Amino acid sequence: MFNRGEGWQYDAISELKPLVTTGGHVWPAARHLAEFLESELDKLNIGRPGISLIELGAGCGWLGVTLARNVASIASICLTEQENGGGVSWLDHNVALNRSLPGVDKIHVRPLDWDACIHPSSSTVESSLHVIPADVGDSKTSRRAPACAAVIDKVDPETGRPWDFILGSDLIYTEKGCEALPRVMKALATPEVTQILYCHTKHRFDHLDLKFFEELDKCGLQYVEVNRSDQLPRPASPPPLTELFPEMRIAVYNISIKAFPPSSMLKMD
Repeated sequence: MFNRGEGWQYDAISELKPLVTTGGHVWPAARHLAEFLESELDKLNIGRPGISLIELGAGCGWLGVTLARNVASIASICLTEQENGGGVSWLDHNVALNRSLPGVDKIHVRPLDWDACIHPSSSTVESSLHVIPADVGDSKTSRRAPACAAVIDKVDPETGRPWDFILGSDLIYTEKGCEALPRVMKALATPEVTQILYCHTKHRFDHLDLKFFEELDKCGLQYVEVNRSDQLPRPASPPPLTELFPEMRIAVYNISIKAFPPSSMLKMD
């Protein structure tokens, strides 16, 4: 259990286990993003009624449960993971452990195949992402997507609204992931509606940092590092591959479609 004292309740239950994916552990970047969201709740306008939110690579579901637990006005939280390697089953299990907490009934667990963006089945790469067929979970403990759900796209199927927020934390571990993640973000985002917040540990894999930012640019996405408004701005990190032992640092990026600059509420220089 992770507690910060006053403020949000950080009491989500997360069982950890080794997986062939990275989703069996709650990573520091997820905790960092939760603290950022708590600090900037009003500026981000997350507290307005009817919010639809999707998390990519939700792992143990800790971040989604924490948001559901603390922001009552959120209407729907979709937590996604890959089916291969047991990721979505473990996510489903961890969310079920927290069903007794207030607000967790708004969480929906869905498998999401990023490969659909790299190897699409049709020419409409930007329109939707295919969901891998999955068994229905126990209805008493789970809100797993129905078997063979058709797509996850720009609209939340629970509310019929575009996604207001796309969240993710430390999802880059391979070059394939660097290619897929920006395409997934763009496929799910609606211009002038969706805010993308991605929490990333810089200088863990410098070559992947470079690849990821290059792929964002190729996909027509722009990014800016944002800071908490209650903290002094940190010195800029050195560019990737310019120092032998650079300091690893967790950063939050606001990502948006190039034709639509980031919201002014997130320009926290």
